[in-house]
Amino acid sequence: MEIKILELLTGGGYMAVGAFLLYMFLRLDRSIQSMTKEIKEIKQNYVSKDTCVSKDITKRVNELEKETLKRSEFYRDFSGWRAEINRVEDKVDQLKDLIISRG
Repeated sequence: MEIKILELLTGGGYMAVGAFLLYMFLRLDRSIQSMTKEIKEIKQNYVSKDTCVSKDITKRVNELEKETLKRSEFYRDFSGWRAEINRVEDKVDQLKDLIISRG
């Protein structure tokens, strides 16, 4: 097709120039449509990847919140054991004092 257009151009005339310009516009239009299609695909891939990353971040944040909750429960439970150990220690001291005072 390009060869025919070049032959028309070498023959000269407005018709040849008009045909050449029409051919160039059509070719440009196809290129623009192709680029638009590629841009849309890239945009869709970016949005889908962004959504996946967002879901992963949300999932990780939820896991960290659960872990933090477990740590706070652990410390609360551990502090309860500390108080019980202190009470047992006091009772052992009282028992020791009682045995020493009777002995």
